[in-house]
Amino acid sequence: IILRYASGRFAISYSAVAVEAVANGIPLVVPAAASMARLVQEFGGGGTTFDNPEPSSIVDAAQRALDRFDQLAMNAYVGCELWGQVHGPRNLVDSILALAPRGSNDQFSISIAAA
Repeated sequence: IILRYASGRFAISYSAVAVEAVANGIPLVVPAAASMARLVQEFGGGGTTFDNPEPSSIVDAAQRALDRFDQLAMNAYVGCELWGQVHGPRNLVDSILALAPRGSNDQFSISIAAA
């Protein structure tokens, strides 16, 4: 996915599209000076960046992504797995269960199916 955002607005803000892409293992082309570039790096490096939102810079970044697409796709997949460990539903379920009162021998069995 190419996200042609002006980096000024997204220097500290986030993009829901970028978050969904990382969570689903989709390689990205994003602005270098934006939070999206940090997100890509933090979660596997499944993308490439451009320095300014001019067409030539974006085309160059997209070509770099295409030139090493197999590697970026693998990195995005690794990032997706890491995303699930850090932000996945298991953390929510574990937090909720931690709030539940513990009875004498009560045990909770939870299975989370992969999406």
